[in-house]
Parts: sequence; structure tokens; C-alpha cells
Amino acid sequence: MIRRLRITVGVDAERASRHAVDWAIRQAISQPAEITLLTAFDTIMVAPVEEEAHLAFERARIAASAPDAIVETRVVEGTIDDILSRSAERSDLLVIGSHRTRHSRSVLTGNLPARVARRARCPVVIVPDDWEPRDGAVVVGLDDDASSDAALRRAAGFARDSGQELRVLHAWMRTDPPSDPVTFYTKVPKGLRDEHRDHLADAVRALRRHEPRLAIREDLYEGKATNGLLAIAKTAELVVIGSHRRGAIAGLLLGSVARDLLHHCRAPLCVVPSKRPVRSARPAERDEALA
Repeated sequence: MIRRLRITVGVDAERASRHAVDWAIRQAISQPAEITLLTAFDTIMVAPVEEEAHLAFERARIAASAPDAIVETRVVEGTIDDILSRSAERSDLLVIGSHRTRHSRSVLTGNLPARVARRARCPVVIVPDDWEPRDGAVVVGLDDDASSDAALRRAAGFARDSGQELRVLHAWMRTDPPSDPVTFYTKVPKGLRDEHRDHLADAVRALRRHEPRLAIREDLYEGKATNGLLAIAKTAELVVIGSHRRGAIAGLLLGSVARDLLHHCRAPLCVVPSKRPVRSARPAERDEALA
């Protein structure tokens, strides 16, 4: 029996949603897929006729581009974030659109992408409304702790399925207080850079054991992770980051890097939850934290 990638796409009438469907179509062209197009309607509505018509239109678009894909449409009563989060329980990927630079009345805008990403138990792909498809590398951020493990594996899978290079970026910054501002920014303590380079090399070595045919490039970046990821995301097909899960209170926060990428990155962003809560030596909201 063919194992199909189960993709759920949140749909409304906005351009960002259309791009989310386009991204799902690209996945369905490269591999067997089962796509669920999902939208919500408010309880005060008598009949969600417009939503059903829009879903039928998107279903026809998928059928025209990826005829082998299995497509289901669902109109569910309730709030879209609750519905999408529940759908993540039985999905391999959850895909939603996002308006990066403008507000609108779309139900898939505002803070919804961040809310869904921090609640979902499956990877969430957030596609900006100004996305332009490209066949570039898949970029993944490597953190200092185990929160990146699931993201690394998922990014390797994306790169393998698309036939593209995987770029693993590890960003680091000095955290010791400056006794002399001049030497602090011009001299790095002996061995510190090598420690981070070894951490990156170890992660890539483990990936190559599982994906021996995959082209992998190591990127060691001194500075904020957001800046490093944005620099190489300009030509990337997809950016992948891990999400910390440190319990109920910390889980309410989505890391600063994820938030910055949502605002500034034109490539789709995939947020991959860690399999278990992660203890980190640094706070969840540090600028250099990967999520």
C-alpha cells in the first residue's frame, strides 16, 4: 500500500491561502499525497455556501496540477485555529497562509500562524502571501540543544524529496559580559568558535548517516540566528526551524527567531515541534534562540 503524505491546508478566500494551496500542490507533484482542504464557519451562519464553493475551486486546481493526489474538503463549525490544531493530530503537515506586511479580514491572518504553530503536534508550514516558488536549497537552523533534532530530520526529508541541497545553519554569539568593549568584539576566546563548529559538524555527520546521498552544506554564522537565516533564505525553497516545548507556560511563547522570520522571510517557514520538552541552557526568548 502506498504511504501518502497527509497534508491539511487551512483555506479561505485570501491570496495567502491560495499560496498555501500552491505549496501543497508542489508537494503532491513530487510524491503521493492526501490533501485535506479545511475551512471554518461561524456559528451564526446558516449555510456555509461560499466556503464550500471556494473549497471546490481549490480542489479543482489541485486535480488539474496533481491528478494523482487524493483530495478531501471539509467545512467545520468553530474557530479556525482550534480546528487546525485538532487536525494536526492526524496530519503529517499543516499548511497555512500568512499576510506578512498587512492586516486584513482573513481568518488566516494576524497572530493565527504563530498560535497554530505553537499548539500543533505536527510540523506547520507557513506560506507568506508574497511567496514566489523557487527551486533553491532547504535551510534548517541548528540550535545548541536537542530542540533541533526533529527539525533536522524533517528538513532532510524535504531536501531529499525535492532533490535540493540541505543547508544547516548554526548561529552563535558570545554571552560573557564585555570587560573591554573593543577586544570583546574583535577577539573570540580560544576554542569557542571551534566548539560551535564541532557541534555543527556532529549534527551534519549524523544526518549524513541517515541520508548518505543528500548534498549537505554547513553554515557557521557568528551573530543572531535570525540574521543568518534571513541571509540565506533569499534564495531558499524552504526554511525549517525547531520549536522548544518546555511545558505549559513556556509553550505559550513562540521563539523570537520564529516571530522575526514570520515578519521578514519571503520563503515558506516550517516550524517543527520537538518530540518532547527540551531543557536548554539559555532562555526561550533569547534573540539567538532558534524558537
